[in-house]
Formats: sequence, structure tokens, C-alpha cells
Amino acid sequence: MSQKRKVIVGRRRIQQIAAREVALAFSKSTENKLYANQTSTDSEHTDNESDIKPFNLLESLKEWALTHGINHSQFSSLLKLLRRHDCHQTFPADSRSVIKAHDKVVEKCVEPGKYVHFHLYKFVESYISRLPEVKQLALQINIDGLPLFKSSAVHVWPILGYVVGVSCEPFVIGLYCGSKKPGSVNKYLEQFVQEFISLKEKLLLRNIDLQLHSFICDAPAKAFIKGIKGHTGYFGCDKCEVEGEYINNRVVYLKNNARERDDISFRTRRDDEHHLQTTVLEEISTLDMIKCFPADYMHLICLGVVRKLLTVWIKGKPSSHKLSGKKISELSDVLISYAPHIVSEFQRKPRWSI
Repeated sequence: MSQKRKVIVGRRRIQQIAAREVALAFSKSTENKLYANQTSTDSEHTDNESDIKPFNLLESLKEWALTHGINHSQFSSLLKLLRRHDCHQTFPADSRSVIKAHDKVVEKCVEPGKYVHFHLYKFVESYISRLPEVKQLALQINIDGLPLFKSSAVHVWPILGYVVGVSCEPFVIGLYCGSKKPGSVNKYLEQFVQEFISLKEKLLLRNIDLQLHSFICDAPAKAFIKGIKGHTGYFGCDKCEVEGEYINNRVVYLKNNARERDDISFRTRRDDEHHLQTTVLEEISTLDMIKCFPADYMHLICLGVVRKLLTVWIKGKPSSHKLSGKKISELSDVLISYAPHIVSEFQRKPRWSI
């Protein structure tokens, strides 16, 4: 019963905020119209550049709902409230009549699931319009798989983009959904690669250089999209040609003087044992297949080395490396004290003692 009450209160609060913002927008539009009427006499003798575009309340509501993530139920409740006023009786009662999908989504079969491509050019053109003097755009691409539900095997593999050096949010270029990861990496990345190559050629005619800055992936995803052996394979290192050794039930790389890999050696298959298949990413001639795939800091350091060090310091039997209970408590209190000072971009903050 308490959870239901929370939902009702939340909706009412959202409706109050929406009504306040609509009233504010309406008051601003009224001021604009008054100002336009006052200056209409002078503007008749000038060009049409000074004409003020009429305010469209429904379009403003649509933009507000999309910007703030208002769901259909909440938006429909607001529309029904507005319809009670004589001025808004012509408004639709359902939000789906206002928010219409103009772009037709085309599904592509990528076994064992489906892939939808949302196109790259729309996002690139929007940033170019914001930066009229831009001569170069560098894109970061993130690819990773994640489960949708704990009780289901359905996974999604989004292709996310980000413009380096521009204050913006990541955008979705494509999305795969299926019971397993894509069976063919080339079918999965085909539309993205073709569109990038075509868009790059078109922008060069406008003296704009579109580049792929880097692919940000964890080790399994990086091996998948590059068509190489995984990080547990004997020839799995993607930075040098070291051969791994099987020690204590795991593959380890002991040599530190092995020959480094580079873009040419990758494309010419100098170390054929490293490759499983040819990836469609190699069609992008300006993409460095080694330098544009940096090591994954989060898994290698934060969840790798640091986790092992913490395990040695605070768990297991007493040893020369294990910290005392007092030291562990002091360290935990210091970490918790940092929580109020951690920036909002970090979602997980210290919450309790070790």
C-alpha cells in the first residue's frame, strides 16, 4: 500500500511541476507576443528577419516531456488536466498523439537476435551545426554487452558514440538484442562501418575531418569486435606478440621483451595465431587497429590489481601482509568520510565499513 501511495504522490508532484513550467512558458510567450505587437509598426518597414515565430504549446510540451524523461502515463495525465481549460479543449487526451515516431525503425536480422541502426549522421550534423567553425570531429565508440533482466537470457549490445572535446552526452548509434551476443561481428558492425566511411567522405568535401578516436571496450568485447583471441588465450595479448604459459590453472604472460604489435602487422597477419577472423573494422583505413583500442583501466586496475591487493591486505589468515583490525577500521572510516566530496559522475560511493 505504501509503494502505491508513493507512485500517486510522485505523479501529482510531476503534474504540479509540469503545470508550473507550462504556465511559465505561456507567460513568456505572452510577453513575446506583446513585444511583437508593440514593435510591429516599425518592423513593417524592415525585412522579415525580425518576425517572431508563434509559440506552439503542444510542441513545447513534447520537447519538455522528451527532455525530462516523462513517461506516457504522466504526460497523458497532464494533457487531461489541460483539456479542462477552455483554451485547451482541442488537445489530445493521449500523449502518444503528441509524441509520434517520425523515423521508421528497420530491424535487421543478426543471429540469434535483431539489430536496429539509428544512424550516425544525425548526431554528427547536430554537433556541426553547434560548432560552425569545426574542422575535425573525433568519435569515441563504446561497445559492450549487458543483460536486460536477471531472470532472462536476453542481452543487449549497444553501439554508443561520444564526440571528444565537446560537452555532450553519449548517443546510441545502433542496438542489438538477442538471447546471446551477436553470432557474426561483421553483420553486427556492418551498417556502422559503411555509414562512417560514407559520412567521412561527404564531410571531407566540406573540409571537415571525421576520425575514430578510440574504441572503449572491456577485454572480451575488444577481442570480439577485433576478431582476435581472448585475453585467456596463449596469443591473446593485443599489444605485443608474447606467447602465454599455462601456470596454476591460468594463462600468464611472463616475457616483457616481446615484439610489439602495430597497425601494419595486424592487417598483414604477421602473428597469425593471434587472429580468429577478419573484422569489418579493417575497412576503415584510418583506424589504427592497435592504438585505437586502449587497455580497459576499470577491469585491469580497479577491479583487477586493486581488488587483489585489498584481498591480500584485509582477508585470509594473519600474515605479514594482512592489516590489523584496527587499521582496517581506520581505513574504512577515512573512505566513508570521502563520500560527500565525490563528484556526481561516480554513482557508487562508500557506504559502510569493510
